[in-house]
Amino acid sequence: MRLYALCDQEMLDKKGVSLKEFIDIAKKNNAEIIQYRNKNTDNAFMKLQLIKIRKMYDGFLIVNDAYELVEFCDGVRMGQNVLMRN
Repeated sequence: MRLYALCDQEMLDKKGVSLKEFIDIAKKNNAEIIQYRNKNTDNAFMKLQLIKIRKMYDGFLIVNDAYELVEFCDGVRMGQNVLMRN
């Protein structure tokens, strides 16, 4: 089985889980891909989070909807709502 882990900042905040704790859990479970999602912030904060994740995790990293941040990760997940706007 291959693990794709979704790191949702809103859920982390709601559950009181730090970014480091999440990454440690994902690594412990051999996650091959992590997707970072934060629908309630700006790209500057997301950039900082991606840089933090990259320092802790060397697997495949995807950011949600923020194609402007592709240089800080390995790919971008574009939802159909975002694609329809562009």
